[in-house]
Parts: sequence; C-alpha cells; structure tokens
Amino acid sequence: MHIRRLNRFWIYVWLRNFTVYRRGWKTNVLPPFVQPISLLLIMGLGVGHYVGEIDGMPYLVFVTAGILVTESMLRAAFECTYSSFYRMKYQNTFDAIISTPVSPREVAFGEVMWGATKSLLSSAVLFFVMFLIGVFHDPLALAAFPIIVIGGVNFAAISLIVSSRAREFEHFQFFFAILFPLIFLCGTYFPLDRLPVAMRCVLWLIPLTSVVDVIRALISGMGTAYFGWKLLYVLATTIILVEIAMRSLAGRLID
Repeated sequence: MHIRRLNRFWIYVWLRNFTVYRRGWKTNVLPPFVQPISLLLIMGLGVGHYVGEIDGMPYLVFVTAGILVTESMLRAAFECTYSSFYRMKYQNTFDAIISTPVSPREVAFGEVMWGATKSLLSSAVLFFVMFLIGVFHDPLALAAFPIIVIGGVNFAAISLIVSSRAREFEHFQFFFAILFPLIFLCGTYFPLDRLPVAMRCVLWLIPLTSVVDVIRALISGMGTAYFGWKLLYVLATTIILVEIAMRSLAGRLID
C-alpha cells in the first residue's frame, strides 16, 4: 500500500497550501462561514421552534450535527476539486512539486490533508458558535473533533479521486449534482427511518451517513446503535479512499 511508504515530504505540500491560504486569510476565513452559521440559525432556531423534538432530542441539537458534518464535507470537497484541479492543470503546481524529491503520492496525501484541514477550520468556527447559542454543554461533545477530522479526510479523498479523473472544471458539476442531494438524504435534517428500507440500506453504505450519526451521538450525549461499528466503517473506508486517491492522482501526474 502506498500509505505505508509515505515519508514526511507530504508536509511540504500542506505547508505550501497553508502559506497561500494565510496570505489571503481575511477573504478566505469569513465568507465560507456566513452560509453555515445562517443555516444553523434558520434551521435550528427557526424551524426547530415548530418541529420540537426528534428522536428524543431538540431539533436544534439534531440538525446541528448534520450541518456540522455537511459543511465540513463541502469545504473539503470544494478544496480538493476546484482548487486542487486548478493547481494541477492551470498552475502546473503539481508538476513543479514532483520535479523535487516529493513523489506524486505524497502530493496526493498532502492535498487530502489540506482539504481535511480546511474542513476542520470550518467546523471549529461552527462548533464555537454552537457553544455560544447553547446547543451543547457536555464536554463529551469535544470528542466530535477527531471524528470530524476523519470525515474530512474521507471527503477530501473522494473529491481528489474525482479531480484526478476530471478533464475540465465543468465535469465537477456531475459530482456536485450527486453530492448536494446526499446532504439532505444522509440523516442531516430528518431521521432515515422516514425513508423506504431499500433507500436506507443504500444510504448507510455512504460514509457520510455514519459520520453524521456518530457526531450526533457525541453532541447529544444520547448514544446510537452500533456506534463502534459505524466508527470502524468510517475509518476503513477512509483508509481505502486515501489509497485510491493516491494511486489515481499519481497515475494522472505520471501520464
């Protein structure tokens, strides 16, 4: 497996992206948080006032986990699709990097980890806002952060696989045409038991569903069935997807 043969050079890819991000932090930090915070207030405080409780918890708490995970997913997805593709095809950044001792698989891993970092930054701000408005008080909620990181790596790897196979920016429209409906179907805004059994079975195969469920259990403190198995499934799929992403981007850069 390529993951076992990685060395520390991927960190330089991450640092390169962080340096560029830091130079324009004022424009990079604030705009991405307007939508999720507005969504949190509208869905959690607005719609939640009429919905009441779902699965024994206030709707504000229920929907918070979904918003936290899906916004994290979107940050990773946008970074490892449009941004990574631009660096690869138009800036020729990847070609310049692999002319150094950094290998293509290390470029891929650095991109994935940077995408996960962007998702974590977004989640941290949302988490702070949720704390201020009183969504949770239990310290156990802090355990959600490691799961968010794993989910960010998972989503970033999927997105980089798509980028490594895309030829033009327009091709990402097909990817997001699938991704956006999943935001609403994977237990984000309503429980899965409202859906047909066959659809539920398919949705549970998507790691996003398990990430939302695990995060919701940690934030609410109410637990969930098969918590350990769901977490194990997310870990396993993340490792597999990262391996595929590394192989796929390496094949694209070498060709």
